[in-house]
Amino acid sequence: MRPYDAVELFDFDAGGCAFLDACAQGRPLSDAAFASLEARPQADLSRLMARLLNAGAFAGLAWSTPIPQKETS
Repeated sequence: MRPYDAVELFDFDAGGCAFLDACAQGRPLSDAAFASLEARPQADLSRLMARLLNAGAFAGLAWSTPIPQKETS
């Protein structure tokens, strides 16, 4: 779901494009981050993620491995 049901155009540099390409291939976020930094070593990953999250770019996130649960007594 897009925020506000609007289509927006974003301008991304080579690092942002490499990140999105990796995500589109179904690669983990860590791989996408490395792809971004390979394409543009000075990429600001926190800014990129903030822009993508605020834009509603991710339909959902899936864990590749189960997250350990804390034991409760």
